[in-house]
Amino acid sequence: MATFTTSWNIPIPDVTDGAWGTIRIAAEFPASQLREGFDLGIDARDIRRLNWDGRVEAEFNVQNGLEFTQDIVHLRVAPVLTFHHLMPVPEVLTTNGNKSESPEQAQFVSNLQEIIDGTSLEKPLWLFNHSDDPCVQDIVEPGYTSFPGPDGPVTLEIMIRSSQGSRVAGRQVFEYLRKEGRGAVYSPGGTRDEIDSMGNLETIPTYEYNGISYPAGRVVEGLYLESYPAKPHVYQYMRAQEFQAVGHINKMIQFLPTSGTQHGRTLMIADPKVQEDGYGDNNAFSRPDNLTPGITRTIPNATINEILTTKLIAENERFAERLDGVKAVLKQETGIGDEDIYKVPVKFTTGVCWGPDEGVSPERNCSIKHAARRYPGVINGVDPVINGKDILVEAMNKVYANVGYEVLYIYNWFSHYEGGGDVHCGTDTIRQPQQLWWDVKLPLIVEDNEDRMEL
Repeated sequence: MATFTTSWNIPIPDVTDGAWGTIRIAAEFPASQLREGFDLGIDARDIRRLNWDGRVEAEFNVQNGLEFTQDIVHLRVAPVLTFHHLMPVPEVLTTNGNKSESPEQAQFVSNLQEIIDGTSLEKPLWLFNHSDDPCVQDIVEPGYTSFPGPDGPVTLEIMIRSSQGSRVAGRQVFEYLRKEGRGAVYSPGGTRDEIDSMGNLETIPTYEYNGISYPAGRVVEGLYLESYPAKPHVYQYMRAQEFQAVGHINKMIQFLPTSGTQHGRTLMIADPKVQEDGYGDNNAFSRPDNLTPGITRTIPNATINEILTTKLIAENERFAERLDGVKAVLKQETGIGDEDIYKVPVKFTTGVCWGPDEGVSPERNCSIKHAARRYPGVINGVDPVINGKDILVEAMNKVYANVGYEVLYIYNWFSHYEGGGDVHCGTDTIRQPQQLWWDVKLPLIVEDNEDRMEL
């Protein structure tokens, strides 16, 4: 007689007649079945969380008359990890549009599809069809889990839904995005506040620094310093994975694969400092209204001087100081040098107001202190044109050309920008992990350090 037990509620399948079946947590097998031989597997039905670190103890006892043998195996669920920008992209996600009900989003999808058609992406554009929430980046963070297999690593895509339970669009992650070979997870209990949007999570690519190795990269998230909640709800969930030690961070920083650099990447960081070039009387927005069929809303009619007020310039000088602090943290934690950091010209504005359930807490809504969005963003065809040139596009192209990138632009004023979003907000990517997260050559530190400066 043999008994098999585990220390956690995980089904133990066994093979009967060539098919997997499920046995009890504490199961007994007669001697006849043992003589014939059978396979036991273990199927994890949950992930590492605050109340469970993923460890399992499997105990196998065999008794033959008075003889007794015992064997115990200690197992652990593999962590859920997030993708980073050094991984190749086979698939892009966005929200579908309807020409009659949401012509702005329909036009965005059409423009995005045209750009994707000119790339080598392996899979077609994946569309969320059951929501009018255009910010795909905020409702889901694509990730993965993997473990060693007999023929190489076994990888399962894991879609991490945002913790914003009242954000109904997030349900699509389970209803439609999840499928065979692709799971979905959710850490309930977050607020609708934008701090809990997944756009507030980015991943520093793989690196080693000061004797510490991050083979799967490292998660970074934006924090609130003066309002509640101070940290994203998913912050502790990501820490529970124990392998990617942890306003929207994605509007401030970006890591790009770059050859010839120390870690194979560069850091692009927002630079809101204002440079006045004497063209203040020119129009700030060059695109005429009503160029897209079905869209009757208008673009502001203002000069550059009317946009770049003394107040906005002073605010952006203050934001620039805070971003210098962000850069200092990233340099301190990753070892990246100034030679691999590039400043991207953007401006932020304050005083933006949202509705009661659009993710902004009352103390931050309409705030004249906190940066709400980039303004006026680089939107090809809308930006100021000086001497026949779009000056914001020219400035952006110059920065990215320094590291060998050509920038493609997509019009999204009505589809995303007016609501405080951008192209990054309106799209998401599923990537292909390449480096093994368990390939740790140097010590991995995951403990909290309360004295460390936070972003």
